[in-house]
Parts: sequence; C-alpha cells; structure tokens
Amino acid sequence: PDCWPCLEKFQKRLSSLLALPLPMDNHGCLQPRELSLCQSARNEWIAYHDAVEKELAADGEFADVGDVASKSADNAARLAACFHVFDGTDGDISQDNMRRGCAIALWHLYEARRFFVDTANEQGLKDASRLDSWLIRHCRTNQCLRVSRKDAMQFGPGATRKKEALQSALAELAALHRIRVNDAFIEVNPALLPMGQEAVQ
Repeated sequence: PDCWPCLEKFQKRLSSLLALPLPMDNHGCLQPRELSLCQSARNEWIAYHDAVEKELAADGEFADVGDVASKSADNAARLAACFHVFDGTDGDISQDNMRRGCAIALWHLYEARRFFVDTANEQGLKDASRLDSWLIRHCRTNQCLRVSRKDAMQFGPGATRKKEALQSALAELAALHRIRVNDAFIEVNPALLPMGQEAVQ
C-alpha cells in the first residue's frame, strides 16, 4: 500500500524512546529502570515456564531444542517488558503484555524446532535416498550384492562421506529392510536388484 499509518506510528514511538536521555547515576554509570510483573502477569509467566519445562522431557515436544527452550520463558518476560515500555504505561507489566510476550516466544520456539529438527530430519531422508540410489547403481554396475563401508564413505554421495551422516542414512535404510549392515560391509536387499542378481557373490 501507499500508506502505512501503523508503521509510521510505530516509528515515531521508537524515535521518541530513543530520544530519551539515558538514566545515569552520579558516577556516569547506566542505571536502568527496574520493572516488575503484576501478580496476574507473574502467574501467566509461571504457567508458560512450566509448560515449556514439561516438554523438555526426553519424549517432550522440545526435547531436541533444550538449549533454546530453556531460555524461552526469560525471552517472553523481556518481550513483555519491551511492550510495556513501548506502551508508555506506568506501574507493573500487565498480564496482556506478558501473554503477548509468551505468544511470540512460543512461535519462535516452534520455529527453532522446525529449523533444527524437522529440517535436519528432512535432510537425513534425502541423504538416505541418495545413498540408496548409489548402492543399487554400484551393485548393478559391479555385479555384486555388497559394498564395503570404506567404499561407501569414499565414493558415495556427497553428504554421506561424513561418518555421522553415513551412519544415519544406513540406519534409515536398514529400518526399511533395503540393506543389512555389519562392521565391514553393506549388503543390499537382492529384491532391489535385477533378476538373477541373487546368485552374484
């Protein structure tokens, strides 16, 4: 749109806050204003903190992003404080501002989980699929049923040339019964290869 009245209002408010003199003590050190939570805001924060903490358990929603999740309640409180200052309200931080802070902190927490976990899982499936294709192609070309781990790491598709990625991809394919793995070799399921391949050693 040609006009953004809310954005202009937002920018004016930020400018007025930035123009305020910094709170300094007699020694020239910063002396920031201390903010407190009203009781309902405190209750809101405790409920959010406890809900996130519960999901940090091994089988919880945020078990894989514990470092981020453990800071989420603190970030919610900081956001609530920012909203309180922006509003120019006197007194304690309100429940509404705390609720807003929690909502935004939770959104970012889910984004962190999506980025660090879901994206990683998606990449893991791609690695497994590429390794699967390479193993079948290698066995067909070389008329064999197995590939050494060493060859897979040296000549396999890009990402799986790293030990951890290879292990993850192998585990995924083994769970799907496409391969069988031992310490030295990867054995491809004969059913995935052309007829007659079963007899090839």
